[in-house]
Amino acid sequence: MRGPGLLPAQEHCRSTRAHGTPAHDYPTRVAAQAERANLASLDLPDLIAGTRRTLSHLRSEELIP
Repeated sequence: MRGPGLLPAQEHCRSTRAHGTPAHDYPTRVAAQAERANLASLDLPDLIAGTRRTLSHLRSEELIP
């Protein structure tokens, strides 16, 4: 579900831009996996806020209780 301001665009997420690595390319080295996990954790506040905005929007449209 995409809507104005509901979820951040992929371009704005740090974890998908890490070193130019697409989100679906998974590192095999342990250090690279840890780095990727740390970068992904930086996106959590934005993703949580986007989820809350989405839920609020769905409630305002009476699509969920």
